[in-house]
Amino acid sequence: MKQYSYDESSKYYDLLETSDKENKERNDFLEKAFKKYKITSVFDLTCGTGAQAIYFLKKGYSVKASDFSKGMVDVANLKLKKENLKQRFVKGDMRDISFGKAEAVITMFNAIGHLSKKDFIKTLGNIKENLKPKGYYIFDIYNLKDMPRDLPLKKHIDIIKEKENTILVRFCENKLNLKTGILHTKHELLIQHNLEGYKTIKSHWDMQLYDFKEIKGILERNDFKILEVYGGADRSTFKDKTSQSIYLITQKQ
Repeated sequence: MKQYSYDESSKYYDLLETSDKENKERNDFLEKAFKKYKITSVFDLTCGTGAQAIYFLKKGYSVKASDFSKGMVDVANLKLKKENLKQRFVKGDMRDISFGKAEAVITMFNAIGHLSKKDFIKTLGNIKENLKPKGYYIFDIYNLKDMPRDLPLKKHIDIIKEKENTILVRFCENKLNLKTGILHTKHELLIQHNLEGYKTIKSHWDMQLYDFKEIKGILERNDFKILEVYGGADRSTFKDKTSQSIYLITQKQ
């Protein structure tokens, strides 16, 4: 699978990919789970720019965090510095990074989609090594069965953003293979500062998607029991064919 490098566009990630509202929903989802299962220590193995890890650090949780992209970690560490938090996050690969033992591991915002099925299984083995006995793994992934309903396949503009004299326009083109579950995506990001000549960042990458039945089987074969499943961070009821995402709370067996 061809991977996406966030390094070049990392400083625009928060503006392009998420919002305060979406981050609040994910953090509320996680916080309810942490309180329900009495979780106080967390490893975020795909921390990105720190939306979850920094939030829970400030809440008093024990948090260690990493991301495969150095650019994303640099953005997250700059945020930590601005918040006067002494902790720093590190560049690391969820397939093999070792932090020790925590009560929970999280990989949010479709992070496992960047892994092949083989590497996802490898990651589950590594997550087990990073969890205490009966620890929890919490994550989400796009629902493959919902994808064909409204996925635009022709080249289109999917994002236009403007902030502090910077304009971002992104073109997107998708191709979905339902048999393999792989979504092929091409992005062309145009960046203009102060009405000067624009810069272009082109990327071409794959995402491995799953339906609930398949991911349930993979988890069970690798010693994880599903405790709760939802159709989104709002804890909506999961619907096999129409929920955009699969949000899972699982436990190491």
